[in-house]
Amino acid sequence: NHKKVITNTNKAKKIINDLFMYLLKNSKKHISGELFKKKSKERVISDFIAGMTDRYAINLHKKIKWTSYLIIKINL
Repeated sequence: NHKKVITNTNKAKKIINDLFMYLLKNSKKHISGELFKKKSKERVISDFIAGMTDRYAINLHKKIKWTSYLIIKINL
């Protein structure tokens, strides 16, 4: 179904974008510092995301979103 493909594509784009933005601020938690010596931070993060399986990306995204929710909730 065409609409379902569009919906899933948009969800995937959001996950990738959210992961990229998160990793820009928290890259050292997930990526070896050695990689940043030879390439730009953006390139290393892009390569890291590109190497993820779909399942890993989805699970990391859920973890990030849940953690963000808890931090906001606690601070209210």
